[in-house]
Amino acid sequence: MHRLYEISTLLMMSLTLLLGNAYAGGPATVHFDLNECTSYSSNMTNSDYSEFTADIVNTDEIMLSVVGNTLYRNTPFVNPHSCTPGVNGTEAMCVSYDTGCVYNPGSARSVRFDINVNPLSNEAVSLTKLDFYEMAPVQFDWIDGASGPNNYPLFYAVRVLTNGNVIFEQSGINTNNAWTLQNFDFTGMTGFTVNQATVFNFELVAYCAVGNGASQNVWDVDEITVEAVCGGDVCETNGGTLTGGPFEFCVGDGAADNLAPGSITLSGNTGTNSQWVVTDEQGNILGLPPMPSVVDFDGAGPGTCLIWHLSFEDGLTGASVGNNASQLDGCYSLSNPISVVRNQPE
Repeated sequence: MHRLYEISTLLMMSLTLLLGNAYAGGPATVHFDLNECTSYSSNMTNSDYSEFTADIVNTDEIMLSVVGNTLYRNTPFVNPHSCTPGVNGTEAMCVSYDTGCVYNPGSARSVRFDINVNPLSNEAVSLTKLDFYEMAPVQFDWIDGASGPNNYPLFYAVRVLTNGNVIFEQSGINTNNAWTLQNFDFTGMTGFTVNQATVFNFELVAYCAVGNGASQNVWDVDEITVEAVCGGDVCETNGGTLTGGPFEFCVGDGAADNLAPGSITLSGNTGTNSQWVVTDEQGNILGLPPMPSVVDFDGAGPGTCLIWHLSFEDGLTGASVGNNASQLDGCYSLSNPISVVRNQPE
């Protein structure tokens, strides 16, 4: 009997190590404390991100895991990391960033982590929160290394994808020169509630150097936490895939500029309701036509329009001319865009 108890205890310890601590209630969490940061160019640990594992708390209804076990950056030998004093006096990670002032979605300099959310019961699971600390230090400080002036970033961006589709993207967020907690609430957002195992891909990247002439370009990150809870409505719409174009017109001559019927093909869309959407490059809604071929681009002036297909369920709000597509709210999905370039003769 004693031997069976020992075997049972060992099995439970093994499952805890594999799946994280399990509790009956409350949120499930993944937490990268980054306290094991190690970075030396002499042994190439600055290009090795394997120390950045997570502490995971699972529940009876939710199992979270980190795909690949650690956070990472693409091409780590080109995009290494350093270590710096963190929020609680423990280690934090510092990384390079995009010095240009135009946000580059999917940048190789992004800090990345992939979280698998697996519902264990018949109830849906919602990924509701991302928290982390960030700092754009005026003076960089590398543990066991150099310190000095930093050409720090002015902005950072967060992007979340599932199955290659962007479900959240926010850029132009101001950085801070001291450690500051950043909170992102995904509650009720489309794409964050699932009823089957789903991988969420996270990207954090800073950009836009302040331009003070310093030779180092450093952004610091610490204490990253992702949270999931039971409940929420699963949204299974798909805006579909558009093929065709890009198109180009010479506008302003008084002659109608319409796309030929059938010049854009839609496939793979799902959802109760369907709508074509025309925006400018910033996502401002210019029109909601019944089909792309009815739009006359001649009177729009020079620039670029984007044509999208929108699939949605009842209750969608924000789909109005003059609004930005980022103001859409409800269960919906947008296709890829097709561009229409409007040139005006001199």
